[in-house]
Amino acid sequence: MNFIIKATYTDGDSFNSYLDHETIDYGWENEKVVIENMIALKEHYESYRKDNNRFYYEDDLDFDPKTRWWYSKPTYGMDNIDPGINLKLDDGSLFYYRCPWCGYFASLQDLTMGIKEFKIEL
Repeated sequence: MNFIIKATYTDGDSFNSYLDHETIDYGWENEKVVIENMIALKEHYESYRKDNNRFYYEDDLDFDPKTRWWYSKPTYGMDNIDPGINLKLDDGSLFYYRCPWCGYFASLQDLTMGIKEFKIEL
């Protein structure tokens, strides 16, 4: 059985907002790895929002993002949290994933684990 992560997020601009969906599918067969990745995505999003919107978030994080396995050093040379994250494959190796909900107008709404569906057209 292959697992996927379904993310629901809002995006838009100064005048409009819309709901969008992203399916993260890397052929996971290990449910525990998928759950670890979902927790990492949540922590990364909280860190990203806190780091890039300091005026809106007064609470401190209860962890240092730079000590997490998912942390990706920013590619643009600044000290902010990168909009991308390292996620795990079943074998424990990491890969970089750019989160579309990490943007000025974007906002992560929901993460769900699902089972990859197969459809055969008749």
